[in-house]
Amino acid sequence: MPFSAHLMIRCFIVTCFLALSLAQARVIQAKEPSPTAVVISVGTSTIYNDDVASARNHAISNSLVSAISQIISGLLSHDTLTADFQVLNTILYSRTRDYIQGYKVLNSSRYGKQFSVIVEATVLTGVVEEQLSSVGLQLFKHKFPIVLFFMIEQDLSDPQPKYWWKDKSGFLTFYAENMMSVAMKDNGFFVMDHRELYQDKVMSTLQRPDLNKQEVITLGAHFKADVVIMGTAVAHITPNKMGNTTGSYKGEVVARAFRTDTGAQMGLTQESFVTADEDALAGGTNALSGAGRLAGIDLSNQISKAWLVKMKILTGIGIYIKWDGNLAHLVELRKALTALPGVMGISPREMSMVEVIIGVDYKGSEKELAEALITHRFSSFGIHIYEISDRHLSIAILPI
Repeated sequence: MPFSAHLMIRCFIVTCFLALSLAQARVIQAKEPSPTAVVISVGTSTIYNDDVASARNHAISNSLVSAISQIISGLLSHDTLTADFQVLNTILYSRTRDYIQGYKVLNSSRYGKQFSVIVEATVLTGVVEEQLSSVGLQLFKHKFPIVLFFMIEQDLSDPQPKYWWKDKSGFLTFYAENMMSVAMKDNGFFVMDHRELYQDKVMSTLQRPDLNKQEVITLGAHFKADVVIMGTAVAHITPNKMGNTTGSYKGEVVARAFRTDTGAQMGLTQESFVTADEDALAGGTNALSGAGRLAGIDLSNQISKAWLVKMKILTGIGIYIKWDGNLAHLVELRKALTALPGVMGISPREMSMVEVIIGVDYKGSEKELAEALITHRFSSFGIHIYEISDRHLSIAILPI
C-alpha cells in the first residue's frame, strides 16, 4: 500500500478515535478539572486588503497553535515530533480550541503587511497528554529527574554525623533530608529510597562521611539516578533563651545538586531555620526539619528550571533570545532563522517579556548556524551571539 494511503488511513482512525476520546475527556473534566499550564506565545499573520481585524484573528489562532506546540515539545521526543507530524496536526494543531481553556492578548503590533500578537494562553495539559497517549505516542517517562540524596546530618542527640551509606543506617532518621525529600516530591520529583542501597556491594569500601563530588556522582550513576544532592545538615543550640525552660535552636542546611551524566552543577542552596522549645532534642529536630523544607523548595525550583530547559533543547538546537520588548524585532529574527539554508523547522519552547527560548532543527553545527545568522542584515537592530555551546546559542537583540 502506498505511503500516502497508510497516512490517510492512520489519520482517519485517529480522527474517529479522537471524537470518542474528547467525549470521554469532557466527562472526566466534569468530575475533576484537567491540569493546566499558562503559556506565552507569539502569533503572526499577513494583512490582506487592509483587513487588520481578520489578520489579528488569524494571528491569535496561530499563537494558540504555538502555545500547544510548546506543551507537546516537552512531552515528545524529536523523532516522534518529526515522524508523527501529520498525526499531531490531526489531533492537536487543527483543533486547538479544544485544548485551550482561555487566553488574553498581552500586546499586538503592525509592521508593514504583518500583524503580530503576544498571547497568554491557558492550555489544558491533562487533555493534551490524554490525546497523545490515546493514539499511542510515547511520552517522556520523567518530566523531572530521579534524585538521590547524599546528606550528612548531625542533630543534638548524637555528636557523630549520620549518613545513609553507613552500615546499618536503615535504622537512622534523617530529619532535614526527609523534609527536603517531601518538598521535592511535592514539586514532581521522584526521590530514590536509599534504605536498602547501602547494602549494595559497591558501598562496602565507601562507608565514610567525606565522599567527594566525583564519588557521589559516580554512585548516583550506578544507582540510575539523574541528579545527586550532597551536603550537610546541622542543628545548633543558640544563646537565646526564654525564662528558665525554653531554649532556641537553629538548623542549617547547605547542599549542592549535580547531574550524573555530565557532572554539571544544577543547584546550590543554603538555608536556616530557628525554633523555640522546652525540649532540646525536639527543638533541634524541628529546626533541622524546617531548614530541610526550605532547602528542598529552593533546590526544586533551581533543578526543575534547569531540567526543563534540558528537555526542551532535546528537540533541536536551543536558542535563548534576550529581546527588547519590540515584537517586530522578535518576529523578524524568527523569520531570518526560518529562511536560513539548513533550517528544517522552528518550534517555540518558552517565552517571557525579556527572554524567548526556541528549538531549531538544523542540518549543521551550532557554530555553522551562528555564522549563518550573523551574516543576515536586519532592518532596525543588530544581534550579539554571546554564547555558543553544545546544542545551545545565546543571542541578544540590540536596537540600533
